[in-house]
Amino acid sequence: MKGKISTAIGLFFFLLSAVCMAGQIPNLSGQAQGVPTGPEALKRKPDLKITYIGLSKSNPVVGERFDIIVTVKNSSGHSMLLGAVSSGLTSADKYGPHGPGPKGSGKVFQVPGTSSGPTQLIVKIGNEANPRTFQVPALAPGKTATFRRSYTAANHGNLIVSCTVDPANLVDEENERNNSLTKTFRILNLPDFRVINFYIKPASNVRALDKMTIYATIKNFGESGAETFMRFDISGDIPGSSDVVEHPEVPVPFLGPNQQTTVKYVFTPLKPGMYTFGGGVNTPARTSESNTHNNLVPRILQVRVKPGGVDLAVNIITPHKRRHWYQNFNIEVIVTNMGNMASGPFNVHFHRAHDWPAGTAQGTWVDSVKSCPGLAPNRSCHVTFTFKYKIFLGSFNAYAEADPERRVRDVNRANNKKTIRLTVF
Repeated sequence: MKGKISTAIGLFFFLLSAVCMAGQIPNLSGQAQGVPTGPEALKRKPDLKITYIGLSKSNPVVGERFDIIVTVKNSSGHSMLLGAVSSGLTSADKYGPHGPGPKGSGKVFQVPGTSSGPTQLIVKIGNEANPRTFQVPALAPGKTATFRRSYTAANHGNLIVSCTVDPANLVDEENERNNSLTKTFRILNLPDFRVINFYIKPASNVRALDKMTIYATIKNFGESGAETFMRFDISGDIPGSSDVVEHPEVPVPFLGPNQQTTVKYVFTPLKPGMYTFGGGVNTPARTSESNTHNNLVPRILQVRVKPGGVDLAVNIITPHKRRHWYQNFNIEVIVTNMGNMASGPFNVHFHRAHDWPAGTAQGTWVDSVKSCPGLAPNRSCHVTFTFKYKIFLGSFNAYAEADPERRVRDVNRANNKKTIRLTVF
């Protein structure tokens, strides 16, 4: 009876050992294949890796200082399939750089990690001979450390940043093949501002105290965008008075590559004279550009400003300049206020030869008069003079004149009179 019991007990332990060897239940003895099974006994080595390389500015440009940001992490410690260890496979077999083992390997539990010791981080830019070295402190499992390197790019194009943690292998790691990371960034060229159009409205018939609007269209021919300003240069050659010199500045909003905008400035000339307009964008240079030699306006503009006030101008319209006896001449006189101030009422005179025989009417003229009300700027008065001849034959110069009595303070009387040649045959 005792022999049968001993045989049964031996068979039980044989089957139990076989099951443990097959990975069906945990081997609590911790002796299978010489591999420990407890979480504390399965602590992983440190695993330093670079998890991030970035820049402090999203669109860095030439000559602009920015930071290169690098993050180092100790990735030691992760999930473990207990059955995989029991079956005689090491954690590196199942949990090395290639991920977890096959399904059905056994129960999953967390394997504790190990802190790393102090080491170094090398941040290299391009092919520089002396890269920057940072001291990396000891990192607990799952902890990170971030480092910043200040840099200013001298040229546009690709910026290659190569980083390596623990370059001298001071730390005994779980995986020595993930200590380096390289990333490429684009360094943009600077903006390039130009004035592509420059004009003034109005550019003619301008008088003192009229408002003039100066326009400048600006385009960015560079790579990156920025804000800047437009400086308008205004000078006036004023006879008998002090010349005008002004340099007003107008902000130019953010312009990305190939973007353009139009800015303007309203100027009021106070006195008559010749005015010159110019200027330039980003002049003097306050915003970094790739080219500051093309910032001036494409051409200088000049506008003659007339005196301000009332300016009565006379014009004559007639369907016939040659008429027979007893045929009417219909002379329409148009007086327009070309000034920038309103006038008061005034008279319009029309002078023509008298209908007398030439021998008895030498130097005799008929002066017809009609009235016009006050005229606002750019308004006109129309009057018509109708007459005919019964005796006179020949040609003569007739003329119309506005305000010969000088009731209106006209700033330009050179255009108050208009002459027309009439013939009677």
